[in-house]
Order: sequence, then structure tokens, then C-alpha cells
Amino acid sequence: MKATAMSEDTSFFESAMSRWISENSTQGILVTDTDLKIRYCNRWIESQSGKKLSELIGAELFAVFPEIETRGLGHYFRHALTGEGRVLSHRLHKYLIALPTKNGAPGVHRMQQSSRIGALVEGEKIVGTITIIDDVTDRVARERELKIQLDERERLLGSELAARKLAEENSRVKDEFLATVSHEIRAPLNAIRGWTLILRGKVDAETLTHALDTIDRNVVSQSQIIEDLLDISRMVSGQMKLELRPVDLAEGIEAAIDNLSPAAAAKEIELVKRFEISSAFVAADGDRLQQVLWNLLSNAIKFTEPNGTVEIVLKEHQEFVELTVRDNGLGISPEFLPYVFDRFRQADGGMKRRHGGLGLGLSIVKNLVDMHGGTTSVESKGEGRGTSFIIRLPRLLIHKNDEFLS
Repeated sequence: MKATAMSEDTSFFESAMSRWISENSTQGILVTDTDLKIRYCNRWIESQSGKKLSELIGAELFAVFPEIETRGLGHYFRHALTGEGRVLSHRLHKYLIALPTKNGAPGVHRMQQSSRIGALVEGEKIVGTITIIDDVTDRVARERELKIQLDERERLLGSELAARKLAEENSRVKDEFLATVSHEIRAPLNAIRGWTLILRGKVDAETLTHALDTIDRNVVSQSQIIEDLLDISRMVSGQMKLELRPVDLAEGIEAAIDNLSPAAAAKEIELVKRFEISSAFVAADGDRLQQVLWNLLSNAIKFTEPNGTVEIVLKEHQEFVELTVRDNGLGISPEFLPYVFDRFRQADGGMKRRHGGLGLGLSIVKNLVDMHGGTTSVESKGEGRGTSFIIRLPRLLIHKNDEFLS
């Protein structure tokens, strides 16, 4: 009597549990026989697929859900009939059955699924397959959002670190520049002070002449340093003004060469002119243009070893004139090449100080050429292989009545 009651209770609970799984499970459950015909599926499958149970039960699995076979997943069901189970992850397969998503996740049109396909066993006999499908769309959406947040946080952190590194580098460069300024100003002052003290005593004519020459040379050097600093300040503050007029660039180059010939001769450096045209008119501030030419040529002479060569090439194009100052001197490393025209930057502080100057000349050149509507560029194949500086300025056309036209 008790056994019969126990059997009835068990049957009742099994029926209730089966009904709950069929009606209320949040997972899809799909059962096939050995011919892969659907023998059972719960309401989840019916609701998510939009197909009625009457369409599903008894139908061939791949006929009802052909995407399983076309996407190359059908063999997992055939393997399940041999006893081999398989878990299909979202990351690798995205989904097993092409069901539309219902949560409105942006950019997601198919339900993202994790599936388990295994053998359905009765005793020791495989009687079909059973598949459990989990909807992981919400989880995938959360993971995607979390990844976006983590990527953004990493980007911001990277930007902050890059900004901090740039600030530290700028601070270091400025510190080096201030040390160079201090050195460059102190050196001529010490020379002037020293020779002034000597002149307070009795000196012969030869010593007097040497002292005055030295004082004059150092005054000129210090004046140039101060003028460069003032020019940079004017450029940064926008206070530098140009007085434009027609200027023959060829004549300006000749004047710069004449001024710097003694410095080149002292190092036995040959200045080679290669002018493809006899004149090249541009709209320029004559004094500032002369400053550009002087800085370019003096820079080339400074960083060219004795017995070297500095070549000055002048060409004319349809819309601009081009000046190239090419030397076979120390050259520039590829790492420093992008920073050649930056203020406060020096490829080698020790080298710059050994050759003198603040390293502002090329920055001034670029700013002045920009103000004239031109462009500045630099080329070098590396250290010890020379450098070429190229400036291009808009040219002026001469009208037949000798009027200048831009």
C-alpha cells in the first residue's frame, strides 16, 4: 500500500517538475531522436523562435533550423549520437539557433547564446540528443559596455601618462635651455669683466688693442643672444611685425655670404653657390629675410668640420622660389629630426655649448619664413652625413611695366 502511494507521489512530482520545466524554464531545451527529429522542446524554444510546438515536434532539426547545418554546427549533433558532448561558447560561435534578440541591445540582432549538446541515454543506450540553450545577450551587452569603459579608462590613463611625460620632457628641455642661457651670457660677461680689470692698469698698445677687440667681440655676442631671446618673445606674443616690400632673394644671399665668408675662411670651409637664376623676387621684410639667411648659413658653417663644404642652391618654380643650404657636416639623427625647429630643443646640449649659441636660430628661421607665407624643411641621412635646410617663399612676378605682381 505504501509502495503504491510512494509511486503515485513520485509520478506526481515528476509530472509537476516536467510541466514547470516545459512552461517556465529560462533555458531552451531541445530533444531529438537518433534520426535528429525533434521529439521535445519547451515553451522557451516556442516563444523565442516564433514557431508553434505543432510545427516543431516531429520535424527534422535541420529542416526547422537550417542555419545550424549551414553554419557548420550540425556535426556536433551527429557526434552527440556517438556519446561525445560539446559546449558551444558565445565567444567562438555567437549562437546555435538564429533567434532574434528581444532586449534591444545596440548593435546586437541575434540572441547571443551558450549551448550544451549531449547524448540522451536510456540505460546504456543512446536514444537521441539533448540541447540546453542559455540566452547570454544581456551578459554580452554588459561585458561589451564594461570593455568600453575599461578601454576608455585605459585611453584616459594613457593620455594622462603621455601628457605627464610631455610636461616632464618640456620641463627638462627648458631647464637645459636656462642652463645654456646662463652659460652663454656668463661667458662674454666674464671676458668683458676680465679685460676691463686689466685695462685699469698700465698696458702696452698691443694689449690694449687685443683687449678692446675681445670686449667688442663679446659685446656683439651678448647682443646677439639678447636679440634672439627678444625675437622669440615677440613671436610668441604676436608682437613681431613685418614691413613687406619686393626683395631680391639672390642679392640677400650674396650679402649673407659676404658677411659670413670670414667665418668660413677661418675654418677653411668652401662656400659653393649654385644659382639657377640671377634674381628671385619675393615679398619680404628685408631685415628679417637677411636674419633668416644669416642664421641658415652661420648654422651650416658652425656644424661643418674644417675643410668641409657648404652649398647654397637657389631655384625658381612656378609659384615659389627655393633656397637650399646643404652642408657635409655633423648631420642630424633620425630621432631628433622632427624637433629641429622646436624652441628650447637641442640634439646635444654639450655639442651646442661647445659650438656656442642658444639653439634658437632655426626656430627663428621657421617662424620668420612662416610669417612670410613660406615653408621650411630639413633633410639629413643621419649623424656625420650632413644636413640640408630648404626654405620656399612665394615669388613675385615682374610685370612688363616693371610693376611687381604676386
